[in-house]
Amino acid sequence: MKGGGITLQINEIQSKIVLDQFLLDTKIKSSSATDAVSPGAAGRDLAHAPEYTLNVGASYRDNQGWFGRFDFTLVDEFYFDISNNEKADNYQIANLRIGKEWQYWTVEAWGRNIFDEDYETRGFFFGNEPPAFAETRYTKFGDPRTIGLTVRYSY
Repeated sequence: MKGGGITLQINEIQSKIVLDQFLLDTKIKSSSATDAVSPGAAGRDLAHAPEYTLNVGASYRDNQGWFGRFDFTLVDEFYFDISNNEKADNYQIANLRIGKEWQYWTVEAWGRNIFDEDYETRGFFFGNEPPAFAETRYTKFGDPRTIGLTVRYSY
């Protein structure tokens, strides 16, 4: 068993600062190809490039084998695709893990997306339904709340 203590972790990515100033420009440039696929997209952000992503985590472990971890992730809104102007809303996800460790055994209960946040991960906007084939937004949602129990034996 490992020693006790609390560990905090904070990670933030400012896409605009990191990408625009140091690595690459995240704005769509006007070109004949861009204008043919997505008129009016020039000057806006690339698809799946949120302005910021924030991860905060805290871990705890004591000398009797109890442990836990809480993670929180915040993601800003982002465009789904270059071919349309549809955006995913910003969202927050929280995960939790608690358990007990013995010499050979570990038992832990865990949950992902513990507040059951509905959030979109992919999106499309096109006509696909007859007879009029009106343009419609289609989205894929991220995983719903998932809970589990893990029992592990190490030898």
